[in-house]
Amino acid sequence: MSKEREVNKRFVKYIERSIINHAIHHWKRSNQVIQVELNERIANQLVSKEKIKDLEMLTENNIAHMEDYIANDRLAWCISTITKEEKQLMYDKYVTKRSDAEIALGLGLSRQAVAKRRHQTLAKILNMYQEETK
Repeated sequence: MSKEREVNKRFVKYIERSIINHAIHHWKRSNQVIQVELNERIANQLVSKEKIKDLEMLTENNIAHMEDYIANDRLAWCISTITKEEKQLMYDKYVTKRSDAEIALGLGLSRQAVAKRRHQTLAKILNMYQEETK
């Protein structure tokens, strides 16, 4: 009888742990969706509000001066404050239209690390842009 009770206890613990793990996994997935939607909204705000002039003329050699290719002065100033690596990431993603996986391969990073850096850079630019409008 006690052996059967021990088996039942273990089974209940297993089911309890499975439910908790499933809830955690579900929460993480739903949180990722919100984060991706937020970052896409940031990118859309920056691109849709501002007219970007001749960004196609921007080449690999003059990425450090990316702000010279932005028509809006406030947005150009925000771009001028990010690092060369962040500008390179923005160039690779939005000008050359490379995927996060392709960028990651070139940088020796994971696709997720590239996506995280891109989202952080966009948030940084948007925060500076919004600060300037206050």
